[in-house]
Amino acid sequence: MKELLYLSNTIDDFKVFYSGSNDKTRFNLSDTIHRVLSVMLDYFKSRKVNIDIDIDRMINIDGYVNEFSQVVLNLLTNIRDVFEKRQVANGVVKIVSYRRQDTGKVVLTITDNGGGIHDDIMARVFDPYFTTKDKARGTGLGLYISKVIIENNMHGTITATNTPEGCQLRIEL
Repeated sequence: MKELLYLSNTIDDFKVFYSGSNDKTRFNLSDTIHRVLSVMLDYFKSRKVNIDIDIDRMINIDGYVNEFSQVVLNLLTNIRDVFEKRQVANGVVKIVSYRRQDTGKVVLTITDNGGGIHDDIMARVFDPYFTTKDKARGTGLGLYISKVIIENNMHGTITATNTPEGCQLRIEL
């Protein structure tokens, strides 16, 4: 019964997540991040993953909220998969946003402590069909689609860099 209730709540979350149109609108970054997190929060809590959020509530973005939400969901899903594959204990996901003073652009970073991306594959992580997952678990399209959405549809950039403990994904709009 517990699993059925969980699935029902998950379906309800996805209905809220994907409701609305795909029109370009002005949306609040903080509200959007929190809505995406609500879809995955139970999973992260059950694995004792600490979510550290430092998002400027005053930042609004002009763009496609459903597509942007999909990007954030893709990034969090990849972090989840890395934590599982590498059996990361005491996982940490840090989500930070700010507006650059020099350019006025919005920066969103999502950083984890999952061990980072191997140097030999870093240049290919945004390539279509590139995956380190088993074929049953991944298509290799998540990061590629995220890159297309951010660069082509929202005229921004998305990059991945290693940190001492993991990886940082950075979106600049």
